[in-house]
Amino acid sequence: MNSPIVEAGLPPSTSSGIKISVVIPYFQREAGILRRALDSVLRQSVPPGTAVHIVIVDDGSPMPAHAEVSGLAVGSSFDLAIITRPNGGVAAARNTGLRELDEATRYIAFLDSDDVWHDDHLAQAVGALEQGRDFYFCDNARPGHHPSQFRESLNLTAPIIERHRNAVLIDISPAEAFTLILKDFPGQASTTLYRRACAPELMFEQALKTSGEDMLFYLALARAATRVCFSPRVMVECGRGVNIYFDHLGWDAPGHFTQTMGRLLSHTLIRQTIPMERPDTRFNNRVIAILRRKIAFLTLRDLFKKGGKWRADLGE
Repeated sequence: MNSPIVEAGLPPSTSSGIKISVVIPYFQREAGILRRALDSVLRQSVPPGTAVHIVIVDDGSPMPAHAEVSGLAVGSSFDLAIITRPNGGVAAARNTGLRELDEATRYIAFLDSDDVWHDDHLAQAVGALEQGRDFYFCDNARPGHHPSQFRESLNLTAPIIERHRNAVLIDISPAEAFTLILKDFPGQASTTLYRRACAPELMFEQALKTSGEDMLFYLALARAATRVCFSPRVMVECGRGVNIYFDHLGWDAPGHFTQTMGRLLSHTLIRQTIPMERPDTRFNNRVIAILRRKIAFLTLRDLFKKGGKWRADLGE
């Protein structure tokens, strides 16, 4: 594979000692999607003197990142780097961005290129981490799917919010965070901010190209953290651009079988690489068993629909 092309200016002043790096993996087919995400970053009400370093990783996008940032006005608290690499998937793109961060980075955030942050997302997240927490995440909305992921989609997270009805931030133990991520997976990648020193070498698993790379990453992060909190407020709106997970949810979607295989691989890697308490281990094993049955069913269904012809992605 060819080496990435890196284009970066000098980082802004970090006299306050706070530098946030925002990694944006980018692969889109429509103009304007990345620009909308970047505008939401540049509108952030960050504390005075805070430096925000934006790293866009153009993962062989059909709509080049350079076209999207042309003429973009970047304020004094922000700087922008574009890294161009051959397409390798979201995990590889995020890892490329992580490897380019300098030692001055105190906090790391991710933003998918079709998502947008509310104006005070970074201010709230940084405030939480500056009080000594290692890992922060918040609620999100996805038009057409849910106005609040926490309250409408999650069995374990919603009751916690109900018990802390008036809380701006809700502290949970790393063990609780681990269980929530494994069973509910609250907080998309775009909703998170974490202290780099908590897990400076942590990377995404590049073998997971269709699903599960973020769950594995955040489970490892929860294991490394000493203090975790989340905001019950919707601070992120997820977009409708190219999405390798939501684009393949339907049974007849072209990538649904491969996505299910990816989920099985991710839960297998979780079992193999991350220490778990017994209840979490039992849950993870049940998920693996369910996914294996689903793969068997999808294979038989496909054989029936194609008159006995074997799937190409299963080999001979």
